[in-house]
Amino acid sequence: MSLKRSFIKILFAGLMACQFSVAGSQQNETPPDITSIQILAESGDVTAQFSLGEAFQYGKGTLQDYENAILWYRKAADNGHLQALANLGGLTAEGLGTPKDLKTAFKIYQQAADKGFAPAQHILASMIEMSLGTEEPKTNAATWYENAAKKGFAESQVSLAVLYHQGELVDQDFALARQWYELAAEQGHVKAQNNLGLIYTKGQGVDQDYERAAEYYTLAAEAGFQQAMTNLGVLYENGFGVPQSDEVAQQWYRKASAENRASRKSADLPDEAGIKTYINGAEFNLKQLKTQANGGDIPAQYVLGNLYLNGWKVPQDYVLAHKWLNLSSQNSGPAAAELRDKVQKRMTNGQLNTAQKMARDWLDK
Repeated sequence: MSLKRSFIKILFAGLMACQFSVAGSQQNETPPDITSIQILAESGDVTAQFSLGEAFQYGKGTLQDYENAILWYRKAADNGHLQALANLGGLTAEGLGTPKDLKTAFKIYQQAADKGFAPAQHILASMIEMSLGTEEPKTNAATWYENAAKKGFAESQVSLAVLYHQGELVDQDFALARQWYELAAEQGHVKAQNNLGLIYTKGQGVDQDYERAAEYYTLAAEAGFQQAMTNLGVLYENGFGVPQSDEVAQQWYRKASAENRASRKSADLPDEAGIKTYINGAEFNLKQLKTQANGGDIPAQYVLGNLYLNGWKVPQDYVLAHKWLNLSSQNSGPAAAELRDKVQKRMTNGQLNTAQKMARDWLDK
Protein backbone atom coordinates (compact mmCIF):
# COMPACT_ATOMS: atom_id res chain seq x y z
CA MET A 1 0.00 0.00 0.00
CA SER A 2 1.37 3.41 -0.94
CA LEU A 3 1.94 6.24 1.52
CA LYS A 4 -0.97 8.16 0.02
CA ARG A 5 -3.30 5.18 0.27
CA SER A 6 -2.25 4.64 3.87
CA PHE A 7 -3.23 8.16 4.86
CA ILE A 8 -6.51 7.83 2.99
CA LYS A 9 -7.24 4.70 4.98
CA ILE A 10 -6.42 6.36 8.30
CA LEU A 11 -8.46 9.43 7.41
CA PHE A 12 -11.35 7.17 6.44
CA ALA A 13 -11.23 5.74 9.96
CA GLY A 14 -12.35 9.17 11.09
CA LEU A 15 -13.08 10.58 14.53
CA MET A 16 -14.92 8.22 16.79
CA ALA A 17 -17.36 9.96 19.07
CA CYS A 18 -19.59 8.12 21.51
CA GLN A 19 -22.62 6.32 20.16
CA PHE A 20 -25.86 8.08 21.07
CA SER A 21 -28.38 5.79 22.73
CA VAL A 22 -31.55 7.12 24.27
CA ALA A 23 -32.62 3.86 25.88
CA GLY A 24 -29.81 3.51 28.39
CA SER A 25 -27.44 0.57 28.66
CA GLN A 26 -27.78 -2.92 29.92
CA GLN A 27 -26.01 -3.41 33.24
CA ASN A 28 -26.82 -6.86 34.62
CA GLU A 29 -25.51 -10.04 33.05
CA THR A 30 -26.62 -12.53 35.73
CA PRO A 31 -30.39 -13.16 35.75
CA PRO A 32 -31.79 -11.57 38.92
CA ASP A 33 -34.12 -13.18 41.46
CA ILE A 34 -37.27 -11.54 40.15
CA THR A 35 -39.58 -12.82 42.87
CA SER A 36 -37.48 -11.34 45.68
CA ILE A 37 -36.95 -8.10 43.80
CA GLN A 38 -40.67 -7.71 43.12
CA ILE A 39 -41.54 -8.19 46.78
CA LEU A 40 -39.12 -5.43 47.73
CA ALA A 41 -40.27 -3.20 44.87
CA GLU A 42 -43.91 -3.50 45.87
CA SER A 43 -42.96 -2.57 49.43
CA GLY A 44 -41.55 0.72 48.11
CA ASP A 45 -37.83 -0.09 47.91
CA VAL A 46 -36.58 2.33 45.26
CA THR A 47 -33.50 0.28 44.33
CA ALA A 48 -35.66 -2.79 43.80
CA GLN A 49 -38.11 -0.75 41.72
CA PHE A 50 -35.28 0.33 39.46
CA SER A 51 -33.86 -3.21 39.25
CA LEU A 52 -37.26 -4.58 38.33
CA GLY A 53 -37.59 -1.97 35.60
CA GLU A 54 -34.20 -3.04 34.23
CA ALA A 55 -35.16 -6.70 34.37
CA PHE A 56 -38.27 -6.04 32.28
CA GLN A 57 -36.43 -3.72 29.88
CA TYR A 58 -33.71 -6.23 29.07
CA GLY A 59 -35.59 -9.48 29.63
CA LYS A 60 -33.23 -10.63 32.38
CA GLY A 61 -34.78 -13.33 34.54
CA THR A 62 -38.20 -12.49 33.15
CA LEU A 63 -40.02 -11.73 29.94
CA GLN A 64 -38.85 -8.60 28.14
CA ASP A 65 -41.74 -6.19 28.65
CA TYR A 66 -41.32 -2.47 28.03
CA GLU A 67 -44.70 -1.51 29.50
CA ASN A 68 -43.78 -3.06 32.82
CA ALA A 69 -40.32 -1.53 32.58
CA ILE A 70 -41.90 1.91 32.27
CA LEU A 71 -44.23 1.18 35.18
CA TRP A 72 -41.38 0.38 37.56
CA TYR A 73 -39.02 3.04 36.25
CA ARG A 74 -41.73 5.61 36.85
CA LYS A 75 -42.23 4.42 40.44
CA ALA A 76 -38.48 4.58 41.07
CA ALA A 77 -38.20 7.99 39.39
CA ASP A 78 -41.02 9.33 41.55
CA ASN A 79 -38.93 8.24 44.52
CA GLY A 80 -35.91 10.20 43.28
CA HIS A 81 -33.96 7.56 41.33
CA LEU A 82 -32.24 9.56 38.58
CA GLN A 83 -31.09 6.60 36.48
CA ALA A 84 -34.68 5.35 36.42
CA LEU A 85 -35.78 8.79 35.25
CA ALA A 86 -33.19 8.72 32.49
CA ASN A 87 -34.18 5.22 31.40
CA LEU A 88 -37.80 6.35 31.33
CA GLY A 89 -36.73 9.13 29.00
CA GLY A 90 -34.97 6.61 26.79
CA LEU A 91 -37.97 4.35 26.36
CA THR A 92 -40.15 7.39 25.67
CA ALA A 93 -37.71 8.61 23.03
CA GLU A 94 -37.74 5.25 21.26
CA GLY A 95 -41.46 4.60 21.67
CA LEU A 96 -40.97 1.32 23.48
CA GLY A 97 -43.91 0.44 25.69
CA THR A 98 -45.29 3.94 25.17
CA PRO A 99 -45.94 6.24 22.19
CA LYS A 100 -42.75 7.70 20.79
CA ASP A 101 -42.40 11.32 21.89
CA LEU A 102 -39.00 12.99 21.60
CA LYS A 103 -40.20 16.28 23.09
CA THR A 104 -41.45 14.54 26.21
CA ALA A 105 -38.28 12.47 26.36
CA PHE A 106 -36.20 15.64 26.17
CA LYS A 107 -38.14 17.11 29.10
CA ILE A 108 -37.59 13.95 31.13
CA TYR A 109 -33.87 14.02 30.46
CA GLN A 110 -33.86 17.73 31.32
CA GLN A 111 -35.27 16.92 34.77
CA ALA A 112 -32.44 14.46 35.47
CA ALA A 113 -29.82 16.73 33.92
CA ASP A 114 -30.90 19.72 36.02
CA LYS A 115 -30.31 17.58 39.11
CA GLY A 116 -26.73 17.01 38.04
CA PHE A 117 -27.03 13.47 36.66
CA ALA A 118 -24.12 13.24 34.24
CA PRO A 119 -25.49 10.49 31.92
CA ALA A 120 -28.68 12.52 31.43
CA GLN A 121 -26.64 15.66 30.80
CA HIS A 122 -24.74 13.74 28.14
CA ILE A 123 -27.87 12.49 26.39
CA LEU A 124 -29.48 15.93 26.63
CA ALA A 125 -26.41 17.35 24.90
CA SER A 126 -26.63 14.66 22.23
CA MET A 127 -30.29 15.46 21.57
CA ILE A 128 -29.52 19.18 21.31
CA GLU A 129 -26.62 18.47 18.96
CA MET A 130 -28.86 16.39 16.71
CA SER A 131 -32.00 18.56 17.12
CA LEU A 132 -34.02 15.69 18.57
CA GLY A 133 -37.07 16.83 20.51
CA THR A 134 -35.79 20.36 20.91
CA GLU A 135 -35.15 23.54 18.97
CA GLU A 136 -32.38 24.75 21.26
CA PRO A 137 -29.30 26.09 19.44
CA LYS A 138 -26.87 23.27 18.76
CA THR A 139 -24.11 25.28 20.39
CA ASN A 140 -25.83 24.61 23.75
CA ALA A 141 -24.75 20.99 23.43
CA ALA A 142 -21.19 21.94 24.31
CA THR A 143 -22.28 23.35 27.66
CA TRP A 144 -24.06 20.17 28.69
CA TYR A 145 -21.20 17.97 27.45
CA GLU A 146 -18.82 20.07 29.52
CA ASN A 147 -21.01 19.84 32.62
CA ALA A 148 -20.91 16.04 32.44
CA ALA A 149 -17.27 15.93 31.34
CA LYS A 150 -16.19 17.90 34.42
CA LYS A 151 -17.88 15.25 36.54
CA GLY A 152 -15.58 12.69 34.93
CA PHE A 153 -18.17 11.20 32.58
CA ALA A 154 -15.96 9.69 29.89
CA GLU A 155 -18.56 9.66 27.09
CA SER A 156 -19.04 13.40 27.45
CA GLN A 157 -15.29 13.97 27.61
CA VAL A 158 -14.99 12.24 24.25
CA SER A 159 -17.94 14.08 22.70
CA LEU A 160 -16.63 17.43 23.91
CA ALA A 161 -13.18 16.56 22.57
CA VAL A 162 -14.69 15.71 19.18
CA LEU A 163 -16.41 19.11 19.08
CA TYR A 164 -13.07 20.85 19.66
CA HIS A 165 -11.34 18.46 17.28
CA GLN A 166 -13.77 19.12 14.43
CA GLY A 167 -14.41 22.80 15.19
CA GLU A 168 -18.05 22.75 14.09
CA LEU A 169 -20.10 23.91 17.11
CA VAL A 170 -17.15 25.48 18.91
CA ASP A 171 -13.91 27.06 17.75
CA GLN A 172 -11.46 24.37 16.73
CA ASP A 173 -8.90 23.81 19.47
CA PHE A 174 -6.64 20.78 19.18
CA ALA A 175 -5.10 21.41 22.60
CA LEU A 176 -8.49 21.22 24.34
CA ALA A 177 -9.48 18.24 22.22
CA ARG A 178 -6.34 16.41 23.31
CA GLN A 179 -6.92 17.39 26.94
CA TRP A 180 -10.41 15.88 27.05
CA TYR A 181 -9.37 12.80 25.05
CA GLU A 182 -6.55 12.18 27.51
CA LEU A 183 -8.91 12.32 30.49
CA ALA A 184 -11.22 9.78 28.86
CA ALA A 185 -8.31 7.65 27.68
CA GLU A 186 -7.04 7.41 31.26
CA GLN A 187 -10.37 5.81 32.10
CA GLY A 188 -9.78 3.24 29.38
CA HIS A 189 -12.15 4.79 26.83
CA VAL A 190 -11.13 3.10 23.58
CA LYS A 191 -12.58 5.74 21.26
CA ALA A 192 -10.61 8.43 23.07
CA GLN A 193 -7.48 6.31 22.69
CA ASN A 194 -8.17 5.82 18.98
CA ASN A 195 -8.75 9.54 18.45
CA LEU A 196 -5.56 10.42 20.27
CA GLY A 197 -3.85 8.09 17.86
CA LEU A 198 -5.34 10.10 15.00
CA ILE A 199 -4.12 13.38 16.53
CA TYR A 200 -0.55 12.11 16.69
CA THR A 201 -0.81 10.45 13.28
CA LYS A 202 -1.81 13.73 11.66
CA GLY A 203 0.20 16.07 13.91
CA GLN A 204 -2.84 18.10 14.94
CA GLY A 205 -1.70 20.62 17.55
CA VAL A 206 1.30 18.41 18.31
CA ASP A 207 4.39 17.26 16.49
CA GLN A 208 3.58 14.30 14.28
CA ASP A 209 4.53 11.26 16.32
CA TYR A 210 3.79 7.82 14.92
CA GLU A 211 5.24 6.09 17.97
CA ARG A 212 2.74 7.83 20.29
CA ALA A 213 -0.02 7.12 17.77
CA ALA A 214 0.92 3.44 17.80
CA GLU A 215 0.82 3.40 21.60
CA TYR A 216 -2.73 4.74 21.68
CA TYR A 217 -3.94 2.55 18.82
CA THR A 218 -2.45 -0.48 20.58
CA LEU A 219 -4.27 0.30 23.83
CA ALA A 220 -7.60 0.51 22.02
CA ALA A 221 -6.89 -2.41 19.70
CA GLU A 222 -5.88 -4.74 22.52
CA ALA A 223 -9.13 -3.79 24.26
CA GLY A 224 -11.01 -5.03 21.19
CA PHE A 225 -11.77 -1.76 19.39
CA GLN A 226 -12.11 -2.68 15.72
CA GLN A 227 -11.24 0.70 14.18
CA ALA A 228 -8.03 0.97 16.19
CA MET A 229 -7.06 -2.50 14.95
CA THR A 230 -7.38 -1.26 11.39
CA ASN A 231 -5.38 1.91 12.11
CA LEU A 232 -2.65 -0.08 13.84
CA GLY A 233 -2.51 -2.42 10.87
CA VAL A 234 -1.86 0.56 8.60
CA LEU A 235 1.07 1.66 10.76
CA TYR A 236 2.63 -1.80 10.65
CA GLU A 237 2.04 -2.11 6.91
CA ASN A 238 4.01 1.08 6.33
CA GLY A 239 6.47 0.93 9.22
CA PHE A 240 5.21 4.17 10.77
CA GLY A 241 6.29 4.28 14.42
CA VAL A 242 6.58 0.49 14.53
CA PRO A 243 8.79 -2.05 12.75
CA GLN A 244 7.44 -2.60 9.24
CA SER A 245 5.72 -5.97 9.09
CA ASP A 246 3.16 -7.11 6.55
CA GLU A 247 2.57 -10.17 8.73
CA VAL A 248 1.68 -8.16 11.84
CA ALA A 249 -0.39 -5.76 9.73
CA GLN A 250 -2.41 -8.65 8.34
CA GLN A 251 -2.87 -10.06 11.84
CA TRP A 252 -4.48 -6.79 12.97
CA TYR A 253 -6.58 -6.56 9.81
CA ARG A 254 -7.84 -10.10 10.43
CA LYS A 255 -8.60 -9.31 14.05
CA ALA A 256 -10.51 -6.22 12.96
CA SER A 257 -12.53 -8.28 10.52
CA ALA A 258 -13.18 -11.00 13.10
CA GLU A 259 -14.23 -8.45 15.72
CA ASN A 260 -16.68 -6.97 13.27
CA ARG A 261 -18.49 -10.26 12.76
CA ALA A 262 -17.99 -11.83 16.17
CA SER A 263 -21.06 -13.02 18.04
CA ARG A 264 -21.69 -15.16 21.05
CA LYS A 265 -23.40 -18.51 20.82
CA SER A 266 -25.18 -20.61 23.38
CA ALA A 267 -24.49 -24.29 23.86
CA ASP A 268 -27.99 -24.77 25.27
CA LEU A 269 -29.81 -24.17 21.99
CA PRO A 270 -29.36 -25.56 18.47
CA ASP A 271 -27.40 -23.57 15.93
CA GLU A 272 -28.72 -22.70 12.47
CA ALA A 273 -27.31 -25.85 10.91
CA GLY A 274 -28.96 -27.98 13.58
CA ILE A 275 -32.31 -26.29 13.06
CA LYS A 276 -32.13 -26.78 9.29
CA THR A 277 -31.24 -30.45 9.74
CA TYR A 278 -34.17 -30.89 12.11
CA ILE A 279 -36.82 -29.19 9.98
CA ASN A 280 -35.69 -30.99 6.82
CA GLY A 281 -35.73 -34.37 8.53
CA ALA A 282 -38.42 -36.98 8.15
CA GLU A 283 -39.51 -36.64 11.78
CA PHE A 284 -40.20 -32.91 11.63
CA ASN A 285 -43.79 -32.10 12.62
CA LEU A 286 -44.74 -28.41 12.72
CA LYS A 287 -47.94 -29.04 14.67
CA GLN A 288 -46.03 -30.98 17.30
CA LEU A 289 -43.35 -28.25 17.48
CA LYS A 290 -46.02 -25.61 18.12
CA THR A 291 -47.59 -27.81 20.80
CA GLN A 292 -44.22 -28.17 22.53
CA ALA A 293 -43.60 -24.43 22.31
CA ASN A 294 -47.02 -23.63 23.74
CA GLY A 295 -46.30 -26.14 26.49
CA GLY A 296 -43.27 -24.14 27.58
CA ASP A 297 -40.47 -26.12 25.94
CA ILE A 298 -37.66 -23.57 25.56
CA PRO A 299 -35.74 -25.19 22.66
CA ALA A 300 -39.06 -25.59 20.81
CA GLN A 301 -39.86 -21.91 21.37
CA TYR A 302 -36.40 -20.97 20.12
CA VAL A 303 -36.70 -23.14 17.01
CA LEU A 304 -40.18 -21.79 16.28
CA GLY A 305 -38.86 -18.24 16.61
CA ASN A 306 -36.16 -19.08 14.07
CA LEU A 307 -38.73 -20.51 11.69
CA TYR A 308 -40.83 -17.33 11.75
CA LEU A 309 -37.75 -15.14 11.50
CA ASN A 310 -36.47 -16.86 8.36
CA GLY A 311 -39.73 -18.03 6.80
CA TRP A 312 -38.75 -21.70 7.11
CA LYS A 313 -41.80 -23.99 6.86
CA VAL A 314 -44.00 -21.02 7.89
CA PRO A 315 -44.69 -17.56 6.46
CA GLN A 316 -42.07 -15.06 7.64
CA ASP A 317 -43.48 -13.11 10.59
CA TYR A 318 -41.26 -10.89 12.75
CA VAL A 319 -43.97 -10.41 15.38
CA LEU A 320 -44.30 -14.13 16.01
CA ALA A 321 -40.54 -14.56 15.75
CA HIS A 322 -40.00 -11.96 18.48
CA LYS A 323 -42.73 -13.46 20.65
CA TRP A 324 -41.19 -16.93 20.69
CA LEU A 325 -37.59 -15.75 20.96
CA ASN A 326 -38.59 -13.45 23.81
CA LEU A 327 -40.23 -16.34 25.66
CA SER A 328 -37.31 -18.68 25.06
CA SER A 329 -34.79 -16.05 26.25
CA GLN A 330 -35.99 -16.16 29.86
CA ASN A 331 -34.25 -19.36 30.89
CA SER A 332 -31.62 -20.02 28.23
CA GLY A 333 -28.18 -18.75 27.25
CA PRO A 334 -27.56 -15.50 25.36
CA ALA A 335 -28.37 -16.85 21.88
CA ALA A 336 -32.15 -16.37 22.15
CA ALA A 337 -31.87 -12.86 23.60
CA GLU A 338 -29.34 -11.82 20.97
CA LEU A 339 -31.47 -13.12 18.12
CA ARG A 340 -34.57 -11.50 19.63
CA ASP A 341 -32.75 -8.16 19.70
CA LYS A 342 -31.67 -8.59 16.07
CA VAL A 343 -35.29 -9.20 15.07
CA GLN A 344 -36.29 -6.09 17.00
CA LYS A 345 -34.14 -3.93 14.71
CA ARG A 346 -36.27 -5.01 11.76
CA MET A 347 -39.59 -4.24 13.43
CA THR A 348 -41.67 -1.11 13.79
CA ASN A 349 -42.45 0.02 17.31
CA GLY A 350 -46.06 -1.03 16.77
CA GLN A 351 -45.00 -4.55 15.80
CA LEU A 352 -42.68 -4.72 18.78
CA ASN A 353 -45.35 -3.67 21.25
CA THR A 354 -47.73 -6.23 19.72
CA ALA A 355 -45.14 -8.99 20.04
CA GLN A 356 -44.48 -8.18 23.68
CA LYS A 357 -48.22 -8.12 24.42
CA MET A 358 -48.58 -11.56 22.79
CA ALA A 359 -45.76 -12.89 24.99
CA ARG A 360 -47.38 -11.40 28.10
CA ASP A 361 -50.73 -12.93 27.17
CA TRP A 362 -49.06 -16.30 26.67
CA LEU A 363 -47.58 -16.15 30.18
CA ASP A 364 -50.89 -15.04 31.69
CA LYS A 365 -52.59 -18.07 30.19
